[in-house]
Amino acid sequence: MRELVMTKTVDGTWVSYSGAARIDLAIVLVAVAAGMVCAGTRLRRLVRLPRPGETAIGIMVLAWLLAIVAFLVCADRYVSAMRQHHLLHGLPPHPIAPVTEACAVVIFITILIVARSHRWPVRLASAAVGAMAAPMVFEFPFDLIVMARTYPPIPPCTASCSSRPCFSSSSRHCRS
Repeated sequence: MRELVMTKTVDGTWVSYSGAARIDLAIVLVAVAAGMVCAGTRLRRLVRLPRPGETAIGIMVLAWLLAIVAFLVCADRYVSAMRQHHLLHGLPPHPIAPVTEACAVVIFITILIVARSHRWPVRLASAAVGAMAAPMVFEFPFDLIVMARTYPPIPPCTASCSSRPCFSSSSRHCRS
């Protein structure tokens, strides 16, 4: 008699691409890379976007401030959910972190050297912003590829409760 073994995907992990999905992903990534190379070689001059007006600037700043407030309000619920699920412990070593940190240092120094036409405070601020933004810009496409295949460490019910009723005082929307 044969015993049936079932595997359960553990929260906090991800399912890798395999088979046809792996080939489809490779084709899409090569097509996007080819499109970027083609666009980069055809553009002979910089493309400048029009500067936003005062209304657009006001809307962007307001959206930024609301995002900060929402994050601060929801942070307490998210941390308490992490405590409830015993997720506040030391993280395992991350083999990519030293490469990312070294690249951030190189970007910081490069911007500091290249921006010689500006004064020191502007050069320093530009280098700091560039060093912080570069890893985020680099990681964004990979996040889009991997996000659909991850299982969050906090079950979806708790995660949705930490974002949906952010401004309410009770968490009656879901019970574990």
